[in-house]
Amino acid sequence: DFSTESSEVSHLAPNAGSDQSTQDSQSSPANPFKPSPTLLRWASSTMGALGNRRFVIGLSIVAFEARLWYFDRAGTLCTPSVNLFDPMFLEAIVRLSTASPGNLGFEEILFSYASYPDVIEGCQLVIEGRTFALDDVIHTSDDVYGRGTAVFKAHPLPSDPFLASGTYSEAPKAIPNHVIIKLSWQLTDSSHEDDMYRLAEEHGVEGVAKLYCSSRLLLLSQSVRGCLVDPTMYRDRQLRAQVTGPVCVPLSTLKDLNVFKEAFVSLVKGALIRAHRSLHN
Repeated sequence: DFSTESSEVSHLAPNAGSDQSTQDSQSSPANPFKPSPTLLRWASSTMGALGNRRFVIGLSIVAFEARLWYFDRAGTLCTPSVNLFDPMFLEAIVRLSTASPGNLGFEEILFSYASYPDVIEGCQLVIEGRTFALDDVIHTSDDVYGRGTAVFKAHPLPSDPFLASGTYSEAPKAIPNHVIIKLSWQLTDSSHEDDMYRLAEEHGVEGVAKLYCSSRLLLLSQSVRGCLVDPTMYRDRQLRAQVTGPVCVPLSTLKDLNVFKEAFVSLVKGALIRAHRSLHN
């Protein structure tokens, strides 16, 4: 039986400013059921390690009293204190030790042939009916609450049904061998980034990443949180995915100074200037 800590607790996130919209920063009422800084830090580290966690379950023990904690992108829930020798607590520990990866918070839209997805390479996901395999983690947000943005380098699988048949309602774009996949938990009433990509392409804006496909995958209320608390007690979030390209090399990784200068000048004089002019017009 979980108790609600808050409906929106982004003010507890240590680095919320870089990955939060102004809508995410609304203050929440005070509540005595707050996780300790250590527990929050561990939850943050786990959520941001690989970008493959939907939620994290924590355990805190003080003397002979224990609490179970539930962290996800909308806030924190916790149980009342339970004595370590209470049969209910012992049963909870047994259930956790035999739980499936999905019940322990691993993201179920990412499927892997490993028993537990403790490595991201090789995990697969489907976006608009097209299957992609993840190659590497480019970026993960280290915040427990908020968008939880994760960015991966990936490639489409040859067995992708689109590559074999191409049966879609609108003409799909050819997907290159290497793409970028971005996953983020957006507030349901926030604007959609894929719409901005399509608008830029429609108006011929240059210097902007190309959107190959996108999807709105899941509501947080459709997951474990929806079974624990009433939806009026938190702001719902939607997991959104975008597949973009090209895959570029960060300028900071270039070792040859001449190559760096050439790339930097080309970037400034070329794509960025054209993008600015296109947006201005």
